[in-house]
Formats: sequence, C-alpha cells, structure tokens
Amino acid sequence: ERDGKLSFQVKKVPVSLGEEREYQVVISQGLQAGDKIVTSGQLKLEDGDWVTPQPSELKPLTEPPLD
Repeated sequence: ERDGKLSFQVKKVPVSLGEEREYQVVISQGLQAGDKIVTSGQLKLEDGDWVTPQPSELKPLTEPPLD
C-alpha cells in the first residue's frame, strides 16, 4: 500500500513472445504465476516507479497456445 491505495513498484522484465491470436499475443517465457502486467502507459514508466492498478477489459487467453 502507498498513500492508502494498493500500489506496486514496477520493474522491466524481458519476455519471449509466442503465437498471435487476433489482438492478443502469448507471452511464452519471462512471467511467473501471479505477476502483474502494465497494459497502458508502460512507455512512460521506469524501474522503481509506483503504479496503482486500474480495472482492465483485457482477458487472458483461456486456451493453451497451438504448437
């Protein structure tokens, strides 16, 4: 918590991209279960910045990637 709000400190993490599906891309390596992902405004962030989560309409893929 920071300033009475749920907040997280950001850190850039290298990832590997996999299959593309419509407007989504599978992240095949580099994330762990429970990691949070910044989906908007990430180009303005630097390691160590604080962010407060906002609701997102993005949904994770529910099917495993095709081989």
